Amino acid sequence: MADHESGWVVNAIEVAREIERRGIALYKRASRVASAEELRALLLRLMDEETTHLNYFESLADTRARLDETSGSLASALAAEAYLPGGLMQMAGEGAFESADKLLDAAIKAENDSIEFYGKLAGSAPDDVRARIEEILDQERAHLSELTGWKQGNAN
Repeated sequence: MADHESGWVVNAIEVAREIERRGIALYKRASRVASAEELRALLLRLMDEETTHLNYFESLADTRARLDETSGSLASALAAEAYLPGGLMQMAGEGAFESADKLLDAAIKAENDSIEFYGKLAGSAPDDVRARIEEILDQERAHLSELTGWKQGNAN
């Protein structure tokens, strides 16, 4: 693997890992303050999904070099921009904790935002790296499909 490819892949994977970590922390905090048991259960389910994705991205990272401190900070900043930048307060302000349906809407929006972010990243990546970023996109698209299914099931 060429050095530029390795750097791109490590950075993309680290951003993916950081986005999942942010999701885990956000859903965990939200589950502690949710007033309805249905919302708490859904938040914990969302947290479990993010944990599954983090584990997948961790498995990709096991074969890659670790980031230096500067690159790690950049990955963290990119993740903060890409995934629910306003965090818990943004979600609360948008009414995400009023019902399971609204919470799923917020989760779906966050997933769409992540897909858009990775799509832009793939579009600017060198050709030899794009396939690896597409792996991340495939995971995010699958998660979006799953969340959409949850929402449709919730509407019944």
